[in-house]
Amino acid sequence: MRRLNKISFIWDINESKWEEMFTKLQKFKAAFGHCEVPDKWQKNPKLGIWVTAQRGFQKKGLLRADRFRRLDEIGFVWKSQSML
Repeated sequence: MRRLNKISFIWDINESKWEEMFTKLQKFKAAFGHCEVPDKWQKNPKLGIWVTAQRGFQKKGLLRADRFRRLDEIGFVWKSQSML
């Protein structure tokens, strides 16, 4: 196990993917000053889909509390302008 950790083995692929997308959202915010990623953002369509999915998970009560807190702390928009 130590040898795998030494080479940065990914033990939980879903957690790793969530962290990767969260980092991309942080970079988006740094570049644009907000977390309102367009649903079909051409530069990174997966980020727009991921943001929409996080809103859906929250609405259904499926978003983990730690993830909600982290998104909320960076100014995540829980109701996008396109949803209003």
